[in-house]
Parts: sequence; structure tokens; C-alpha cells
Amino acid sequence: MAKFTPHQILQAQAEMDALVDLLEKERDLSRHAVHVDMDAFYAAVEMRDDPSLRSIPMAVGSNSML
Repeated sequence: MAKFTPHQILQAQAEMDALVDLLEKERDLSRHAVHVDMDAFYAAVEMRDDPSLRSIPMAVGSNSML
């Protein structure tokens, strides 16, 4: 960054802002992808450690998934 002039930095920022705007307009949010951990590793470990969980439905994730 030290090699760039303030004008070059402003120009690069403007170019990136234009690119972001273009990409946002082309973004298609009508499709979704879901990744399912078929091994259910984390759930299996919890069920191993607490067998009472074996008969209870569960999901593994974070609050951001809710």
C-alpha cells in the first residue's frame, strides 16, 4: 500500500465498488444449497457420551443457522 498514491487508492476503491455493485445485481438468491454431514460425527459423539440422547431428534449447528 505504501507504493500507491492516494489517487491510485481512491481509483482502486471506486473500481471495486463498481464491481461489487455489478456482482450484487447478478446475484441469484432463488437457489439454496444445504450441506448435510452424513456421518453426523458431532451428534454421534454426543450420543456416545450421553446415551439418553439416542432417542431424541437433534441437529448440529450454530445460532446463525436458526
